[in-house]
This record gives sequence, structure tokens and C-alpha cells, in this order.
Amino acid sequence: MVKSISADLLTPVSAFLALAEGEPDRISAGIRRRWGKIGRYTFLGARPYMRVQSRGPEVVVQRGRKSERSSGDVFATLKALLREHRVAQYEGLPPFTGGAVGYFAYDIVRQLEKIGEHATDDLNVPDCVLMFFDRLLAFDHLRHQIHIVATADLTREKPRPAYDRAVADINRIEKKLARGWSPRFGRNPRRPGHRN
Repeated sequence: MVKSISADLLTPVSAFLALAEGEPDRISAGIRRRWGKIGRYTFLGARPYMRVQSRGPEVVVQRGRKSERSSGDVFATLKALLREHRVAQYEGLPPFTGGAVGYFAYDIVRQLEKIGEHATDDLNVPDCVLMFFDRLLAFDHLRHQIHIVATADLTREKPRPAYDRAVADINRIEKKLARGWSPRFGRNPRRPGHRN
């Protein structure tokens, strides 16, 4: 499901602040066409339905409050999970309408090649963290529109409830955008001698 609204009064930053307020997991990603040139789309998301994290052979898949731990190849796990997430393709939609967003750290190469343990793990970050989104905003800079995207998941429920949930989520997101963001979100702690 997609609803397109005017972006005349919103920027990607103000839309991100409105969408992300109160959300622990969120993304903002822009696509650049050429170095130094802004791309057509900026993608914004909050409230992922699934999160995958790995460190060495340990893989954690979190869906809502349910967490599954396993040991093995994170790439095989991701391949299986991405096969489950098939998004319908329609002409005119942005190039990304849902899926996984995140990072692979340099040390993930240890799962692909035997390079030994030469460096100290002084950053203590996971080898990979990917968040799966089925609700997002695609900010179209060319048309000055925001596409509110909600994927109706027919693997978890019947078509009508999935459709109704997608429409309700689009309406919820649109209301958040209309309300705007609160100045309290992201505010720096009070400095001595500073008055609000």
C-alpha cells in the first residue's frame, strides 16, 4: 500500500524527526546518483518488524519481543529471511519499498576468509546489524512528494486484515507527519546558566 502526499512543507530532516520521535530503532538513508550530487530519494523508517544481529558465529533474530539465538552462518540466515520478504513491484514506486537496512562491520570478513586474529576488538560492535522494515517513507526530491509505504504481509494474516492494518499504519504515519516533531526530541541536556 502506498499513499503519496505533498512534501512542500516537509524536509527529510523534519519528516525524520516526526517519524522517529519515541522510536528506539530508525533509519534515514539517501541514494546518491553521482558523487556530491543529491539523489532522487531519501528513505526514512522506524519500528522495524525484525532485527538481525551477529557476532562471530552467534546470530540473534529478534521479531518484536521474541528473540531466537542460533550458531552458524549469518549470510545463510539472511538469505532465508530475505526470501520470506517479497515485496510486490509496481511501476512508479520508489526503488526501495521495504526490506533490510543496516551494516556489515569489517570483521564480518572472518566468516568468509581465514585471516587470523591480529587486531584487538576495541570497538566492541556486532559484526552485522540489519533491521527489516515494512513501513517507511520515500521522500521523492524530484516530485516533492512523500510516499508512505506499508507492506500488507499475507504470510501472517488474511488479505483483508493485512490490508486494514496497512491502511491504519499509513494513516498513523500521516498524522505523525502532520503533527510535526516536538522540540524536546533530540534536545541537548540543559547547560548551566542556560534558560529554556
